[in-house]
Amino acid sequence: MGYHDCPSLIGILFYCKSLTIPVDEMGMDVDALEETLSDLKKQGIRPRFIYTIPTFHNPTGATMPLFRRQKLVALAAEYGVLVVEDDAYSDLRFQGEIVPSLASLDKEGWVLYVSTFSKIIAPGIRLGWACGDPAIIERLAMFKSEGPVGPFVSHVVARYCATGKLDHHIQELVACYKHKCNLLLEAIAQEFPSDVVALRPGGGFFVWCKLPPHISAKALLTAANEHGISFLPGTRCYANGQGDDAIRLAFSFQTTEKIVEGIAILGTVLRGWRN
Repeated sequence: MGYHDCPSLIGILFYCKSLTIPVDEMGMDVDALEETLSDLKKQGIRPRFIYTIPTFHNPTGATMPLFRRQKLVALAAEYGVLVVEDDAYSDLRFQGEIVPSLASLDKEGWVLYVSTFSKIIAPGIRLGWACGDPAIIERLAMFKSEGPVGPFVSHVVARYCATGKLDHHIQELVACYKHKCNLLLEAIAQEFPSDVVALRPGGGFFVWCKLPPHISAKALLTAANEHGISFLPGTRCYANGQGDDAIRLAFSFQTTEKIVEGIAILGTVLRGWRN
């Protein structure tokens, strides 16, 4: 199936309405999810699915610990709700222990696992895969209106993987991203005001920064654009419009020189805001 990045934090989709579940440094707050599922059940509403990125979450970079994953899978079975596990980043781990996927913990077929080659081979390869209950996969295939995946790209990816070079390529990516992430965090510690809190990810592409109460992410973006730099404001990462207190900084694409330069400029803007 095709793959599409979703910037939202966590949403429960039903009747074309998306609900946001709080996310902290350990990913989705499954206790809050349980309360929401209970409230919906009382209203006679069964959610269509629960969407989450449990490993190196976009945009926060958080990784959901095992006990939360176990509860999430149990809630899915209890309430009869499908969980869509977006696992685009788990191969790009540069610190911490591997945590079992939701799909591996699921024994009753309530988890649909999706991933992509675009993060581990090249961004232009819009080729992904899904694993789940055969009946769900069959129904998903019906919605792939453009027909089968392009045979040329599929064969190129298959041949490349068959050579055994993918694992080595991923190791190179991990080393590169680890260096860039550390550089970004070091620059933040040096250039940003102390009341800006940066969450250290264990992998992936992003660093999530919480801003002090007096700074708006949207207003900060406008000021940063005037200095030739940009970032993703937190308001674009929620289904309900919140998030004006946070920004997402991506380190995967930019060169190390641009990372240092950009953070220095943004730090100057932030310090000027304080004054």
